[in-house]
Amino acid sequence: MIQIPLFPLVSLFCFVAFGTAWRIHEDCEGPQREFVEKGLQNAFMLNNLAMAAFGSPSAAQTQVIEWLFGPPENTGTRERLGAKLNFISAVNRPNQAAGDVGVDDFVVHCTEDRIEKRPREERDGENDTRFFDNELGQNIHTSQKLFDCSLNVAYVNYPKPNNEGGYVRERYNVLQICPNFLTYAMGRDPAFQNALDVSTGTKLMEKIASAFVHVKYTSVDFVTLFDKVLLHEISHTSGAGNTDDVGGTKGYGWKNCRKLSTVVSEWEQEDYQWDDIPTVQGPEQNADTIALFGSAMRMIRDGAIINIDGNFVQRGASRIKRAMSEFRALALPAWD
Repeated sequence: MIQIPLFPLVSLFCFVAFGTAWRIHEDCEGPQREFVEKGLQNAFMLNNLAMAAFGSPSAAQTQVIEWLFGPPENTGTRERLGAKLNFISAVNRPNQAAGDVGVDDFVVHCTEDRIEKRPREERDGENDTRFFDNELGQNIHTSQKLFDCSLNVAYVNYPKPNNEGGYVRERYNVLQICPNFLTYAMGRDPAFQNALDVSTGTKLMEKIASAFVHVKYTSVDFVTLFDKVLLHEISHTSGAGNTDDVGGTKGYGWKNCRKLSTVVSEWEQEDYQWDDIPTVQGPEQNADTIALFGSAMRMIRDGAIINIDGNFVQRGASRIKRAMSEFRALALPAWD
């Protein structure tokens, strides 16, 4: 077993993310704001647990690390994983001053009220977009045309495109929590259920998800789902190391992360920079693998035994009936 020392990685990589911070936008109001802040704290806690396990893993943690990130002989994967975890940790600086947000910071939104869908005749060309963010005064790029809440539970964007189809890094990153998903997650938390007005969209989301997830996902995928989604999205932000959804939706969930686990990232050039995107992306580049790692470390801390197939049992008991019933109902905050 090879253990990559954690603290040298901190000193080596954290200068890139130094000064990054997050804030919750004013469109997250009342109980929503409280719930989102709790979720962000939990997401960073999952990352901290992953960092601790990465530095000094138990036997059970070592097994999960190998399931998600391949054998210890893949030293480059382990080194880059350590860097990613440190980037995420460095972003954990809440800053609620609206006028003091930097280019690598991220702002969390709970509504899409600021976003305007542009008529086709108002789009300027191939690099323009369907959507315009009125708060930023910037476009959301065409390649992110599916990054809206009709098909997502949350997403991150870098708001402004340039003429080459990339991004001019101005203003800040936006982390959008989709309203129906936020309402759904709050509805699964007893502390927030009474604050809800459950919409038709939320009910429809629940019906569709319940019919779909048993084929694509496992029980591990749904433990602390809201916190895990936030960690997934935070890892996408520029200050946290620019993870990707490797293979698109093929990078989501335990089953797909297991398939990706032994892939080794490759770059065209030998002298690549920390934020260069590999031509072949391995598990340390995949947002859902990072998020599952954090969640799994919390489960192990709390007494779960995780199986290679993505299911789990409680230590000292047979299969967890409560957890499995929560999986069938998509109960989000199991283990709060």
